[in-house]
Amino acid sequence: MTALHTAGYTAGDVVAGLSQAEPAPAGMAQRFRTVGDRTVIDTVRALASEDPQHPPAYYLLARLWEGIAGSSVTSLRLFSALCSLLLLPAVYWLCMELFSDRRTAWTAVALAAISPFNVEYAQQAREYWLWMVLTVTASALLLRALRRGGAGWWMGYAAAMALGLYTHIFFGLVGVAHVAYVAGIALRREPVKVAPFLAALAVAAAVAVPWYLVLRAYALHSGTHPFPAQNVFASAYAWLVALGIPFVDLEFISVHYFLAVVVVVALEAVALVLLIRRAPFAQWWFVLTLGASALALQIGNSGLTDMPRYLVPAILALQIAVAWLLGSPFERTGELPAAAAMAVPALACLVLFDFADDGVRADRSVWWTNVYGEPLAPIARRIDAGRARRLVVGQPSDWEALVDLAAQLNPADRVWLRSDAASLARACAREGAQIYLFSRFTSLRDAVGSRFDLKPVPMVFPVHGYGLLQAARGRGPAQESLTWLWSVEAAPAKGCTCECGEAVRT
Repeated sequence: MTALHTAGYTAGDVVAGLSQAEPAPAGMAQRFRTVGDRTVIDTVRALASEDPQHPPAYYLLARLWEGIAGSSVTSLRLFSALCSLLLLPAVYWLCMELFSDRRTAWTAVALAAISPFNVEYAQQAREYWLWMVLTVTASALLLRALRRGGAGWWMGYAAAMALGLYTHIFFGLVGVAHVAYVAGIALRREPVKVAPFLAALAVAAAVAVPWYLVLRAYALHSGTHPFPAQNVFASAYAWLVALGIPFVDLEFISVHYFLAVVVVVALEAVALVLLIRRAPFAQWWFVLTLGASALALQIGNSGLTDMPRYLVPAILALQIAVAWLLGSPFERTGELPAAAAMAVPALACLVLFDFADDGVRADRSVWWTNVYGEPLAPIARRIDAGRARRLVVGQPSDWEALVDLAAQLNPADRVWLRSDAASLARACAREGAQIYLFSRFTSLRDAVGSRFDLKPVPMVFPVHGYGLLQAARGRGPAQESLTWLWSVEAAPAKGCTCECGEAVRT
């Protein structure tokens, strides 16, 4: 979907293009994911009409990159990886503004560089890395502006906040955290520049108003889709995942992961307690408000808890708190003897967890945060093992999965979006090719089954990504069939017969 909207196309464009009278080559289907004759205005229009919950800042930057480096998936991910490196100097700057301690700042940089959450989203062609960079940058600009003043710093803060609001709809949580921070300082009657802060925040909000009006209109027209509530065990485990993911993310390891994340959460709790007890109010209040703003969203929406990407401010706050714990004691051993004694082994454990995470991740085609495209690769290999000429037929509601599958097929293979059995019957009679039905839903199979004798032929492929969290949600491998494939064997001399094979999980 990212590549589609970046290129300026909509779902309607794809369905219309692949539902023509004749099938399209798989290579041609990729034009919908390639920047071509569509303009920047088309990119903004596509997002506004279909996906306004994703503001356009990241997509416009990605489009600019594609104009230089191409539109491949590798190119988009390289863009995210390279730009996510901006997080490291931003984290150093924020910690220097907050703590004025180089050792703490460098510790925070080291933790941010190896954090599994940061590493995972730095590889994805999505906007979450930009959300992280802008959260840290805006926070550093706020602290600098409050300390030094000057119109330039306040203008920089307003610009960073405006860009953040055009990056993710939940970036407003950062603004809420900043308001709480400034209010807390003001209530303690400490000197703080409230008026320029509110003015800068108002400018950022005013700039973002047009897009949020579009979002509101879209929500009123399409209705809301609340996330399903979780049972108690699932919610508790999901909270552990969310709190542990700044430093360890071994969902594939299941039970072993649980033990590691308990250790990490305990370390985070110690860091927060010592930070509140020992650090000046302005330091611990900033970390606390930044983290609490995102956690409050999760408390109000339990179905979001197992989606850590919505916890960006909280994850950054936990990383900063632990960096303070591990970095500061080396400077003040007499003041924090217990923390100093645990700093080195705790840092060693975090590094060990992160290297273990990287080792497990290297052996997986997808991670547990993005398992829904996992069946496509083995299905593409199964299709490519057929005869020389191949036709893959899907239904219009499956357009996105079919385009993703087409990217892994031979460019000479053909793809077609149809919803009626009559079209398939005509294709079976004239194509002389190996025909496959591809659908995640049953409607296409039911329509074809009324015209053909479908005989199941199972296709088995390995599945990863089902740890304790999926089990807690009551969803095991047998219930997670995301893709279905049927092979249709044409017999020109005697009409058309077919066999059906379904993709099953083991």
